[in-house]
Amino acid sequence: MSAVRMRQVVAGYDRAQVLDGVDLTLEPGSLTAVLGASGCGKSTILRAIAGLLPIWAGTVEIGGRCVAGPGLHVRPERRGVGLVPQEAALFPHRDVAANVAFGLRRDPNRRERVAELIAMVGLSGLEHRMPFELSGGQRHRVALARALAPRPTVLLLDEPFAALDASLRGELRAQVRDVLRASGTTALLVTHDQTEALSMADQVAVMTAGCIEQVGHPEDLYRRPVSPAVAAFVGDAVLLGGRRVGGRVRCALGEVEAIDGAAGADGDWVRVLLRPEQVLMRPVSAGEAAGSLEGRPAPVAVVRAIDFYGHDAEVELDLAGGLARLAGAVGLPGGTGPHQMPADDGDRVRVRARTAARDLPERGALVRLEVSGPAVVYPADPAEERPGDRATRATG
Repeated sequence: MSAVRMRQVVAGYDRAQVLDGVDLTLEPGSLTAVLGASGCGKSTILRAIAGLLPIWAGTVEIGGRCVAGPGLHVRPERRGVGLVPQEAALFPHRDVAANVAFGLRRDPNRRERVAELIAMVGLSGLEHRMPFELSGGQRHRVALARALAPRPTVLLLDEPFAALDASLRGELRAQVRDVLRASGTTALLVTHDQTEALSMADQVAVMTAGCIEQVGHPEDLYRRPVSPAVAAFVGDAVLLGGRRVGGRVRCALGEVEAIDGAAGADGDWVRVLLRPEQVLMRPVSAGEAAGSLEGRPAPVAVVRAIDFYGHDAEVELDLAGGLARLAGAVGLPGGTGPHQMPADDGDRVRVRARTAARDLPERGALVRLEVSGPAVVYPADPAEERPGDRATRATG
C-alpha cells in the first residue's frame, strides 16, 4: 500500500488553475522531493495533500484512505499529516519540550515520546530552552520533532532549509535525512534547490507549469532526463546540436557515444546533452597544433572564464576561438573552406567543463577537449538551429 497516492489532481486558487492532472506516489518510508522553479505548483501539491487546499478534480489517498475526491474533503487534522514549514514557526512562549509535546495532549506516554524525539534530533539537554535561545538550525530541528511527535503517515517539508546559510543548510539536510530514515517516516520535500533534492531524496519529481515532467531515482533523472528542460533543471547541462552517424552522434565536440545507441536514421538532426564533468580538457602541445586542423577540425577551445568553488571549478570554453587561434598558428588562409570558423558571437560555440581545482588551466589557454561517457540524445527540428549547430555542420 502506498503512503500517498495522487491521481489526476487538478487544483488552484480562485479561478487560477495551478495543478494540471498531477500523478504522484509516495512509498512507505521513502523521501520524495518535488523540484521545480518558483510558481510551478510545488507548494500547491503539498497543500493539496495536507488538506489546506480543496482539489478541483482527481483523488488524493493517504495510507490507502481517500481523503480528497469528488464531493470529499477530509479536514487537515484528520489526515495523519505532519508539516514542517519554511520558517520553524515555534510557539515563542513555550520551551523546547512544550513545543514538541504540542500534538501529544492525549498520549499517555507523552513524556517518554518527547524525550525520545528530542534525543533523535540531537537536542538532549535543551528541553527547557526557549525558541529565542536557540540557533536557526536548532529551531528547525525542534519543528521537525514537533511534526514527528504524533507519528504522522506522511511528513510534508515546505522548503525548510531555504532561510539558512549555506554551511548550516548542508549540515541540517544530512541530520533531517538521518532522522527520517531512523524513524521510518514517509516524507515529501518541496524545494527549488537541485543539490537538496538530489542529495536527500530516494525519488525526485520535476515540475514545470503545474505538471510533473519526470519522476525517478536522483541518479536516473541526472543521467537520463526525458527532455532538455528537465536536464537543465536537475544540473548543469551542455546542450549542442548534432546528428546521428552510424549508431553514434556527431556534434561540435566530435563523435560521441549515445545512451540510446543513436537509434534512428543516419543524418537525423538531434540535440545532444552532456554534463560539464563529461567534458575533459588537456593542454595542446606545440606538436599537435599543426596536425589539429588536418582533415576535420578537432575539438580545441580557448579558456574564456573560470568559476572557482574551492573543491572544484567550472570552466567556460570557446570552441570557435580555439580553432581560429590554431588556424592562425599554422598559417591557414582565410576564406570559407572547412577550416574557416565562425567569427561573430551568434555563431560561437560555448561549452562548460567541470574539473578538480588542482587541474585548472589558465585563462586564455588553448585546450583539447574530449568527451567521457555517452550523451543523451533528443530529437530536434533542423529549423530550430542554435549556436553550436553550424559547427556541427562544419565538422560533418
